[in-house]
Amino acid sequence: GEHYRDRGRDEEAAALLMEAGEYEQAGDLYRKLEEFLRAGECFEASGDHGTAAEMYRAAGDLTRAAVGYEGAGAWSEAAACWGELGDHARHAAALEPAGERLAAGRIYQQLGRDEDAVRVLQKIDAQHPDYRAASAMLGEFFRGKKMYAVAIKKLRQACEGQDLSPESAPLFYHLARCYEDNGDVKQAVDLY
Repeated sequence: GEHYRDRGRDEEAAALLMEAGEYEQAGDLYRKLEEFLRAGECFEASGDHGTAAEMYRAAGDLTRAAVGYEGAGAWSEAAACWGELGDHARHAAALEPAGERLAAGRIYQQLGRDEDAVRVLQKIDAQHPDYRAASAMLGEFFRGKKMYAVAIKKLRQACEGQDLSPESAPLFYHLARCYEDNGDVKQAVDLY
C-alpha cells in the first residue's frame, strides 16, 4: 500500500491498506480522496468512532454518523443527527447524556412517553437554569394525573422567586387551581 501511496496512486494504496488491516491509514487516504463513506468504514473498523461519524456525516449518512457519535460519547452531535433524521425517540435518548434533559423531557412528552419525561425532568438539579421550567412541566403533568399534592410542590418550585407578571401568570393560575382541586380554597383565593 505504501508503495502505491508514494507514487500518488492513493486509490490503490487505500484498498491495499484496508486489506492489510491498516484501517486508519486507509481511512486517511479515502478522506483525502473525499470518499467519505469508505473513509468512515475504515475509521469505524479501526475503532475511531468519532472520526468515522464525521466521515459518515460528510457522506450524508446521518444514521451511521449518529451511531458513530454515540460510540464516541459525542452525545450532542448524535442528538443533532437523530433530530435531523426525525427520529424523535433516539433524539431524546441522546439529549439525556448530552445534559439537555429539559429538551429530552419535552420530546418524550410530545411522544406520549410520560414516564420517560418525568424520569428525565426529575434529574434536573435545583441549581440548573432549566429547573424552574422542568418543575412547571412536572407540576402540569401531576396536575393532569390529579396528584395535586405533588403538583403543588412542583408548581411552587416553578413559581419560587418570581413576581406575578404576564409571563408567570399561567403558573400562578395553575398553582391556584391545584390548591382549589386539592380542597385548599383559602390558598387558591390568595393566588387568584
